[in-house]
Amino acid sequence: MSGKYNYLTHCDFVVIILTIMFQFLRVNAFILPRISESKPLLLLSDNKYSVAPPSIPDECKEAYICDHVGNYPSELAANILARLMLLNITKFANDQLDIGRHDDLGEISELCATNKERIMTPLAAKDYNNEWHFILNMPRYPSFQSFRIHECRKEEKVSCFAAHVASNDFSGLNCEQVYTKRKMVYMHLGKNILTIDDFTVPSCCNCFLEPS
Repeated sequence: MSGKYNYLTHCDFVVIILTIMFQFLRVNAFILPRISESKPLLLLSDNKYSVAPPSIPDECKEAYICDHVGNYPSELAANILARLMLLNITKFANDQLDIGRHDDLGEISELCATNKERIMTPLAAKDYNNEWHFILNMPRYPSFQSFRIHECRKEEKVSCFAAHVASNDFSGLNCEQVYTKRKMVYMHLGKNILTIDDFTVPSCCNCFLEPS
């Protein structure tokens, strides 16, 4: 192929096809059903994809999940999503932002005002053995898995939502990151399977008084 079409890579072509398929399937699509975690969803037996372990950037190494991975296997992910679409499965988890709603995060008085809420589409996550795995998603494609998270922001001055929670001569305010477990579909390269497991996600930022 030549001329102005040179920029289209094989992966770009697959993404275009997937997007078209998604438009036709989304009306009748359903969320991935409950499946035993001991049973793989798919076998990753196609040898044409040479996939190295996730190359995690420095800013993610101390975290549990990461939404930017330089060597993410986009072509393999596109192949997997296409296979799942044949089963009419187009999403697994799609959280939405709900401004002003903190009911599922605990008492609002316990939350730090210096927190950041966002929707994260992870590309890699760390398991209980501190081993990183690729999470099934597709850059530039409607997210298969997205999660609502709350992160503590690093700021010099800490404040809480509740006015009565304030620092004094004997104690100061501090924020603590709290985590929860969420199920994610991921590629287990060691076992060559697509499967489900629990991964750690930042759920809220708690405010507390710390002795000076």
